[in-house]
Amino acid sequence: MAETTTELIRRTLHDRAAAVTEQGLRHPQPIEQRSATPRRLLAPAAAGLAILAVAAAILVLRPGDHAAVVGRPSAAVTTPTVTATATPTPPLDEVVAELTTRARGAASANDDPDATAAAVKTTFRKAEIATDSGESGAAAANAPVWLIQILGDFTCYECKTVAPEPPITGTVIFLIIDARTWEGYTFGLTRTPIDLSRLGAVIPLT
Repeated sequence: MAETTTELIRRTLHDRAAAVTEQGLRHPQPIEQRSATPRRLLAPAAAGLAILAVAAAILVLRPGDHAAVVGRPSAAVTTPTVTATATPTPPLDEVVAELTTRARGAASANDDPDATAAAVKTTFRKAEIATDSGESGAAAANAPVWLIQILGDFTCYECKTVAPEPPITGTVIFLIIDARTWEGYTFGLTRTPIDLSRLGAVIPLT
């Protein structure tokens, strides 16, 4: 009976497998050759373990030992130390003395050295609104300032007028001064005093 195609394929595969088995039995592969491939695979792993062992030996230092820097030395990085210093606040008596000096100077310069004065600490914008000085932008709106109000009978000879107009007169002088730097921002001469207590604690200047 003729073999079918399937049976022929099966028989051929069986014969080839038997031949390979027989050849292996006749010519066995040496142990060294069979283990060559695994050894090659283990070689990188062994090298890695050796590197880790060397690294561990370098990192383990005994007390008193100094770590050596391997490679090209780099420049030392120095971080500057920044010390924050706040502007010291002068004692109140010194502040009052300075405010009094400013008030007396303005009164004397405007022809009334016997005027009375008081001051209040507020913000620049609030002082401008209270004195109706407009919005000059000379300082930040929330900048701390001293508002001095001087009451007397004043004549401003230095105020600009159009000739032949007489010098400007008034009964109230306003001074707005920076509370930190003592820079003068505003000078005003009017006849309408304001209630300083609406802005804060009022300090008499005598």
